[in-house]
Amino acid sequence: MANGRSFIEEILERLRGNIASRIDSGYSDGFDEAAAICLGALARKIEALLETLDTETLLSMPNQILLVELRALKDSISDSLVQAKR
Repeated sequence: MANGRSFIEEILERLRGNIASRIDSGYSDGFDEAAAICLGALARKIEALLETLDTETLLSMPNQILLVELRALKDSISDSLVQAKR
């Protein structure tokens, strides 16, 4: 009977491990997708500002500041994501 009990406990432990792994995987996938959405939004805004360089000689001072801040934010988020993946 003790072997039967150990066998059931082992199966339950493996099931719990599989479930936890799938939950972790789903969480990680969702996190990656959310990060990609955020980085994509930043990249599109940066691109839009850079496109104005094609039509204007210079960006206005507020847009220059915004461009620098957006690039820094995007780089910071990207670096943080790389660190989180390690």
